[in-house]
Amino acid sequence: MLVELAARGSFAYRLIFANMWLFRPLVGRILASGHETGPLVRSTYALTQLEGASARNVLPSESSANINVRVAPFETVAQALERARSSATAEAEASHVPGSIAVDVAADGLVNEPAPLSPHDDAAFDYIRRCVAGVYPEAGCCPYVQTSCSDARAMSAVCERVYRLAAFVYTPEMRLRVHGTDEYIPIESYLRGIGFYVAFVRALGELGAGAGR
Repeated sequence: MLVELAARGSFAYRLIFANMWLFRPLVGRILASGHETGPLVRSTYALTQLEGASARNVLPSESSANINVRVAPFETVAQALERARSSATAEAEASHVPGSIAVDVAADGLVNEPAPLSPHDDAAFDYIRRCVAGVYPEAGCCPYVQTSCSDARAMSAVCERVYRLAAFVYTPEMRLRVHGTDEYIPIESYLRGIGFYVAFVRALGELGAGAGR
């Protein structure tokens, strides 16, 4: 990903990405601090449910919370769980209530290890790159870490190459609306996206049987 960005970036970016042996710590901190780039370099935790007292004027004797976790591809479920436990323990100790918190996987929770990485240096990925270039000549095409979970992970059981690609142009403002209020996509972007998928399906035969699955 960084190689592709460097090829299309300013001289400063090319200098930095060409010398990752020197700038790796700096690049890592910059990516980790960003709202959209942070999930590229770490597991993410989203607090989705809280349960406490049964009334407004009642102090709960026990409370619970549900956390949805997207495990980064370079970590395991066990490592992500241990981090949550360590963070919860530290918060409890800081609040002077040590030993009062337990973090476990829910009995009905859906647990999946990160999906395996798909190849990005072969004919199959190059085919995607050419299809993108045909519809979006102004854009680059590079592999990256998906920053959310999707059902595509289930395909890894039957396919070596699982690529999650939404071939539409999304502005930062539009990305904030995904699955939210007033989600939309401009007609021009919609039509260009359709053009990509038409081109993708139309020339699939070029890959041949030896290109993998």
